[in-house]
Amino acid sequence: MIAVSISDLMEEDDIRKRVADIEEAKYNFSVPDCICIRNDSFSEEPFVSVAKLVRGIWKKSIILESEEPEVILKAVESIDVTFVTIKGANRDNLERYAEIASAFDTELCISEEDPEVLVDLGLKAKEMGVQEILLDPMVKNMKQCLETYTYLKRVLNLLGTEFVFPAIRTWSGEYALSMASVALLSSDDVAVITDDLDRDCCDVLSTLLDTLRY
Repeated sequence: MIAVSISDLMEEDDIRKRVADIEEAKYNFSVPDCICIRNDSFSEEPFVSVAKLVRGIWKKSIILESEEPEVILKAVESIDVTFVTIKGANRDNLERYAEIASAFDTELCISEEDPEVLVDLGLKAKEMGVQEILLDPMVKNMKQCLETYTYLKRVLNLLGTEFVFPAIRTWSGEYALSMASVALLSSDDVAVITDDLDRDCCDVLSTLLDTLRY
């Protein structure tokens, strides 16, 4: 999964144009295939409003990203949660996010800098009834990215843990492309969440994914 993000501070016309651009890129390159809605406003109303707008015009995967579980709750209560992932869980709020993910049958993305703690949090979420889990180790550079994702892949294989996958949150442009490429090479089922990808980046990632899959 390759996601491009949208801020809940954007105007409606800008959101519609961005979704149209993402649709065009997906048609031409197969990626991105997901939209991540960021709660930059730190408020419930704009986040829920943008979630409704995007869900109405984009029927594919959506990630709802907020550090406030009650904001996430209002959003999932307001939209069709088919193909929805909620992001914002960490060691301090995992229980509440897991409750929401279980109740609405959504994927849950958990963030934690310590890879060992991250795996433990993922296993705990599974014990709490979450069916599908993404693990975001919050990497900051390509070396750390390669080391961490190789570690996660090895540990998850040893544990025999199904439906638990690595995720990466990165920025835009060539940096996002580099981080995404390293993550995909270390784990081809990784979820990549970026702030932006231009056409050239989409083309490169599409070619890389085709190579890894076939």
